[in-house]
Amino acid sequence: MEQQIDFIGQTSEFARVYGIEFCDVIIKGTQYKVESMMLRIAKPLNFVAVSPNVQQRVKMNPPECIQLTLEPESQFYADPVIVLDFQSLYPSIMIAYNYCFSTCLGNIAELEKSGGEDFKFGCTSLRIPAHVLSKLKNHINVSPNGVAFVKEYVRKGVISRMVEEILDTRLMVKRCMSRYKSDKGLHKLLHARQLGLKLIANVTFGYTAANFSGRMPCVEVGDSIVRKARETLENAIKMVNENDKWNCRVIYGDTDSLFVLVPGRDLKAAFKVGEEIRDAVTAVNPKPIKLKLEKVCLPLT
Repeated sequence: MEQQIDFIGQTSEFARVYGIEFCDVIIKGTQYKVESMMLRIAKPLNFVAVSPNVQQRVKMNPPECIQLTLEPESQFYADPVIVLDFQSLYPSIMIAYNYCFSTCLGNIAELEKSGGEDFKFGCTSLRIPAHVLSKLKNHINVSPNGVAFVKEYVRKGVISRMVEEILDTRLMVKRCMSRYKSDKGLHKLLHARQLGLKLIANVTFGYTAANFSGRMPCVEVGDSIVRKARETLENAIKMVNENDKWNCRVIYGDTDSLFVLVPGRDLKAAFKVGEEIRDAVTAVNPKPIKLKLEKVCLPLT
């Protein structure tokens, strides 16, 4: 059973990837693991992580944004239904738009009212001098919920840098896995390594948004990621529904995925439409945001 599960081997590899002890992989939560990797990038850049107390977390503004979840049209579908989802949407949003603690200038409304003085930011406060803000005005990304972030060429975020390195490394490991399928021991080790990287990439967003029990929550960053992901999915749904050539409609969407009904087409034609949707949506979004064609269901109940 141990050989099948490979608990010790997998946990050892997770510890190596995260840079923590074997026991900590088992008993510590995901925030501890994210922080271990994040601080290794932050320290050489002379950043120090904030350690808010309970009172500071309680006083933080509540999150205001939620992911998009459409009400499904529950019925039997005799026509093909295309299932598409965005690959690692939240991590990709962080990379594409440079969302991070270290690049965030705060809410636009708060910046305007502050007049160069301290204003509320996450669990603490932030001050952006007026002359600095004036220099940066043409070099910022503004999230849909009104939070400003400097662009990548001004300063690359610690979180976005970390997630980008994690995803690039995972792709490299998966390529190695395909080369060494015959070596079961090495293949198992590489699988554990790519799994550890996948898990940490998927929970990094939660580190920014864990407003109640978080080690370093920041509602401005967490809300911006959620709201931008919601906008990205909404734009994809609008593109599909308004394209007369495809002649299809979205019947369900949730967080990073959408189900598209293609009436009057066979399986082959549905796959072709799915590939066109995938390519069109990917083309209008900045890298590395990418829509994937998962499958076509025929029929769907």
